[in-house]
Amino acid sequence: MKKHILKLGLMCLLIVSTLFGQSTVSIPTTTGIVGQDITIPVNSSAIPRVGSVTLNISFNPKVVTINTATGISNSPFQTQGFFNVNTTIVNETTSTLTIGWFSGTPVAITDKLMDLTFSYLGGTSGITFTGINEITDDKAQPIATTFTSGAIAAKPTTLKLGTVVSDPNKSVIVELSATELKNA
Repeated sequence: MKKHILKLGLMCLLIVSTLFGQSTVSIPTTTGIVGQDITIPVNSSAIPRVGSVTLNISFNPKVVTINTATGISNSPFQTQGFFNVNTTIVNETTSTLTIGWFSGTPVAITDKLMDLTFSYLGGTSGITFTGINEITDDKAQPIATTFTSGAIAAKPTTLKLGTVVSDPNKSVIVELSATELKNA
């Protein structure tokens, strides 16, 4: 009987450690205005002792571009260890942003890995985790992580017609306003 209780206890411990050991990294779906910069967070669940990070994020360079020198901010990885960023053109409609970091001194993550600032050119593009993406602890052991991709698209245009009260058979001027309407 004691063996069964011990086995049951160990199974419960394994299940709980698996559930609580899972980390999530996500990029939200975002809208933007053509010609402006858009900052998109790379969110994360809390990870107490990160030793290395490898991220590969694809995007359509006809829709967004990123300046690798200034387009990554608010990252604890930029202050210590080795931080490397590279953009690779895969083809006419796909570029890959590769971010790598490692350090002998672990970093604690609370809710975000970094912010990515893209210049928005117009259209729709996935901001997609691709290839190998991995986070390891300070002992170089992979941390179970789910990577959830996002996208970027134009803010919707809104048209609004004003309200007018008038006598019958009188000319009126009705205001028509729009938001996010460019080059019309």
